[in-house]
Amino acid sequence: MAAILGLGLSAHALVDEGERVGVLPDVTDYDDIHKLADALDTPGDGPTIAIVPTWIDEAAFMRLRTAHSLLPERHLAVHRTSLPPLAAAGVAALVSALGTRLAPGVLAAAAPALDGEVRAYAWLGSVRSLTRPKPSFGQRLRSSWPGSAFAASVSPPWVRNAKDPAAVPERLAHPTRLAYAAVGQAERGWVTESLAAALGATSVDEVNSAALSPEWWGTEALVEAVALPVDLDDLARRVGAELDPWPCPWCEALIAATPCAFCGHAIGRPDGDARRAHVGTAA
Repeated sequence: MAAILGLGLSAHALVDEGERVGVLPDVTDYDDIHKLADALDTPGDGPTIAIVPTWIDEAAFMRLRTAHSLLPERHLAVHRTSLPPLAAAGVAALVSALGTRLAPGVLAAAAPALDGEVRAYAWLGSVRSLTRPKPSFGQRLRSSWPGSAFAASVSPPWVRNAKDPAAVPERLAHPTRLAYAAVGQAERGWVTESLAAALGATSVDEVNSAALSPEWWGTEALVEAVALPVDLDDLARRVGAELDPWPCPWCEALIAATPCAFCGHAIGRPDGDARRAHVGTAA
């Protein structure tokens, strides 16, 4: 099984299965590269899949790559996600949970599809500094009014008055767990009552907030929420349905995308007869 690590994310146990996601330190000095390498050198012989937000300091991502270069025998795949902090942690938790159902190379190829399987929402005391989803000019102005509050969705993107009856999404097609984290003077009711009821959530759980959540959402008063699929067997079937894995000819990992997520070998999928021979040999 692959070890799952998150750069700049919180190690929330957001699903009932899988190992707790490890947290990579946000190393700021070159002297700490060896600490980062130690974090990457996880127990066991399996590869590592790192979940790295696109919105963190790009230098932190480059330090991750530098630290990995100190571990030539440790295979590392990286999934970049643009989701907000709690939702990105949800993706990491799902990747970990699917580790018993999908081979590491297939799991790495399926990780982008998991971004579309989670839904990110928030109750916000202000949207003056919010950039995604983008509020209207009028909504930015209303942020200065006492008692103003907004509801937001990342995918599909929208920002609405939290008191507007339309400020709730449609019920999701699959059974859903809702997790949320509150920061500052935030009103939990929109998430725990309105949002949970609209989604048909099977459970609602509060977790600790991520350090970078106020920066991502642009306010110190917020409730960040993530909706996650509950049926992991069904999730594994759906995200793996379009994948046709084959063994990498260089590192021999079973992969489902090119270049290889672990060694970077860019050879494409072999033809049908050759692929069946390779898979039979790998088995």
